Amino acid sequence: PLSGRPSHTHTNTHKHTQTRTRTQKDKNPTKKTMGCCTSISQSTIGVKEKWGRYDSMLHPGLHFLIPCCGDAVVARVNLRTQQLSIRVESISADKVSVTIGVAVQYVIQNDDDQIHRAYYKLDDAKAQITSYVEDVVRQVIPSLTLDKVFETKQEIAQAVGERLSEQLSEYGYTIMHSLVTDILPAKEVVASMNRINAAERERVAAENQGEARKILAIKAAEADAESKFLSGEGIARQRQAIIKGLESSVSEFTDTFQGINPQEVMNMILITQYFDTLSDIGTGSSAQTIFVPHSPGSISDLYQQLTNSMVAGGAANTFNDTVRRRPAVASPKE
Repeated sequence: PLSGRPSHTHTNTHKHTQTRTRTQKDKNPTKKTMGCCTSISQSTIGVKEKWGRYDSMLHPGLHFLIPCCGDAVVARVNLRTQQLSIRVESISADKVSVTIGVAVQYVIQNDDDQIHRAYYKLDDAKAQITSYVEDVVRQVIPSLTLDKVFETKQEIAQAVGERLSEQLSEYGYTIMHSLVTDILPAKEVVASMNRINAAERERVAAENQGEARKILAIKAAEADAESKFLSGEGIARQRQAIIKGLESSVSEFTDTFQGINPQEVMNMILITQYFDTLSDIGTGSSAQTIFVPHSPGSISDLYQQLTNSMVAGGAANTFNDTVRRRPAVASPKE
């Protein structure tokens, strides 16, 4: 009947309007349609409709169409892995504003039924993914402190991936990976964290410097003690050698010259060493002017002083040996 023709025409017009809208959304997918034939690129699936109704999927290659019979390629679905980068602002449990960067890698399953769902049941996949990511991040971050956010980066990414897989699998999408790429606190917080880290590093450096100075002081003291010990041993050996040399000299002198008292030989040796000492002082590189009384009487006084010192030292050593060998006397009881 003639009364039904306008209604039918209106219905077809509405279907063609929907086709043009979807075509514009997919960036003119019919640009490779050449009259009665079209080509589909690799890793792409063409969606073919007939008079506005889904007809079939066109796989990569050359396909023939009959435009006068309503054939049209309304979309080309990309089967490559795609990535969507999202930035979400939230507040941590310790009231720090933080921006989380999330990268979601997804792909449409290479199956005609799944491609049909992805194209006809989900209008804007990127908007849906963004909404789910924002929901998960803003649900997890407020329960964590800023330090925990950095520590649980992997757990946050895993929670986002599980939520997206659960919600988008029925639309033919597979979530390959979900990554937390950035954790950016507010600039003031970053500056404070840098100051804290700098102060901590300075403290550690000061402790290390103090420990190093301590080790150097200990090593210097040990070296000084060892040096003095070795110097003492050297002096002791030197004195022993001098004594043995004097003993040998006196013995040889008295054996050679009969009737000479060993004491006279010692006096002569002391005078000889006295002159050797004056010679060393005068020829030293850092020699200074020293006033020394020098006359036969002064030499005699010098000998007398040396002799008295040696006698006094011997008496003191004898007394100390006697005291050490004396048995201890018990104190009387009251």
